[in-house]
Amino acid sequence: MSVSDLLETTAIRLCILSAKCTGLDTFVTLNNLTMIAFLLLVAIGYVNAAQGDCKHGWESFGDSCYLFAHTKLSWAEASASCQAHHSHLATVLNGAEQTFLKSHLNEKHRIDYGLHNYWIDGTDMEVEHEWEWALFGQPINYTDWMHGKPTGRLNEDCLILWGLSHYQMSDYFCQIRANFVCQHSYQLTVTNSTDGGWPVIGR
Repeated sequence: MSVSDLLETTAIRLCILSAKCTGLDTFVTLNNLTMIAFLLLVAIGYVNAAQGDCKHGWESFGDSCYLFAHTKLSWAEASASCQAHHSHLATVLNGAEQTFLKSHLNEKHRIDYGLHNYWIDGTDMEVEHEWEWALFGQPINYTDWMHGKPTGRLNEDCLILWGLSHYQMSDYFCQIRANFVCQHSYQLTVTNSTDGGWPVIGR
């Protein structure tokens, strides 16, 4: 059931309960009750506010949720793993997002930062030295390269946040196994619930 279907169903139930579903003003009444239904669902927790509402294990920033994976995979495997979690390797579109990622990772790895590097979405596989976000197929406009990077070495085609530079960007060999960051935007979806037959809206 979609969100709109749920709201319409809830509005009709409220309409019937209030005995106002008769007469020429039914359409207006239903429109008013649809808004009431939405506010009611929010109030009782069927609709979760998107901002800050990331599932357990994910971190919230801006309009996205981030998963800092503790497993180590190649860049391609990491991308597939993110997709399996209905997300994608993280993209960094501005300084604020990079600052968030660096701050979180530097806090997470205060002692062992040299042992953990994190794949993100960028690559220059298609054209050497032309870095783009694989998700969008668009050039990478914001960068935070560590000193001396990118090297332009053959086959260092994937973008990684490098621990020893406190998580600045670096190019690296895509087949090397590393940690990775998944990202997805906030979404509002409807899931089934056995609680009195009422669906639950959540992420």
